[in-house]
Amino acid sequence: MKSLQEIIEILRIYKQETSTKYGIRKLGIFGSVARGEQTPNSDLDIFVDIQVPNPYILGDIHDDLEERTGYKIDLLRLRDNLNSLLYKNIQKDGILV
Repeated sequence: MKSLQEIIEILRIYKQETSTKYGIRKLGIFGSVARGEQTPNSDLDIFVDIQVPNPYILGDIHDDLEERTGYKIDLLRLRDNLNSLLYKNIQKDGILV
């Protein structure tokens, strides 16, 4: 398992390298890893805000981040109609990189 700081650094570098290519405006983590409650079986919950919501771009980001982090990724695109409970959890526990 990677530490929280290692994951944040991987995401920070990824955002720097790909923000122009994919139009990434925001990238961060939430969920058990962000809260420090992960187990060896935990996935990594990542939120992303991109300029143009394109499923192919989201697929590329998902695959890239699984490869770089070594975690199974649950990728969530931030959007206006996001479930309010989920949005509150991101606001409470989320770590923006």
